[in-house]
Amino acid sequence: MRVVVIGSGPAGLAAAAELALKGAEVTVVERQSVAGGVPRLCGHSPYGLREFHRVMGGAAYARRLLEQAAGARILLRHAVTAIDERVHLSTPDGPLTLQADRILLATGAREASRAERLLPGERPQGILTTGALQDLWFGRGLVPFRRPVILGSELVTLSALLTCRQAGMQPVALLDEGLRLPFRALPLALGVPRLRGRVVDILATDGQISGLVIEEGSTTREIPCDGLLLTGQFRPEAGLARMAGLDIDPETMGPRVDARGQTSRPGIFAAGNLLRGVRTAGQCWSEGRATARAMLES
Repeated sequence: MRVVVIGSGPAGLAAAAELALKGAEVTVVERQSVAGGVPRLCGHSPYGLREFHRVMGGAAYARRLLEQAAGARILLRHAVTAIDERVHLSTPDGPLTLQADRILLATGAREASRAERLLPGERPQGILTTGALQDLWFGRGLVPFRRPVILGSELVTLSALLTCRQAGMQPVALLDEGLRLPFRALPLALGVPRLRGRVVDILATDGQISGLVIEEGSTTREIPCDGLLLTGQFRPEAGLARMAGLDIDPETMGPRVDARGQTSRPGIFAAGNLLRGVRTAGQCWSEGRATARAMLES
């Protein structure tokens, strides 16, 4: 059986490892230049407890996933352009078409952008998501700002705090908009004040963010900063699913799947954060393996 897995994060690599182990001919397609998904850009732990029964950093965890998927062919810098009976790709060497008996979509999720959050004010440089920051710091060694405000109150917000610490940044505030943030001790331990409120204006000087105006109850205040770090509010990366004509769940905004992970098109499956926004790497890994077994049985 020929299987094309689109996406090389925990779900995609776990599925590829399981499928290759059972004798399938597996090709993993990844548009980035390095496989491993989001964990490869996380320089902190914990990863790996569910999968490998040990605490690992993100980069080490991604390498371990790749080792397990050694039986699959992995194509880097390959972007899917169309899915019909075949998978059509744009590659550094020109167009390529792959034959597939089964296809697994494991394209993951992304954090909401500034535009999707409907933030007001100027549109200067210095506004990033956690994923963009980690790509700059862990991927390229670049520090885009020194004293940002962090916006959000999800688990990934803690990852943003740890990334800032490792890169030598000192966030001036964590603005959580009144939502519940797990592990509240971390901002306190890192000396980052927690504020409740919402952004009502973004200020800029010479095209670079210079401050925020936030509303706290009936009052407003200005917070000087040189960056705004947007965390959470994940959206499934469902562009390929829509392009392939799959039914989309209006609640999750990911493709609709049955109990086996099969989408509305027979032979096309989906797993991981593509389905619901965000879960932990371990949960995606487990779901990838389960979906792979369902593909083998279908």
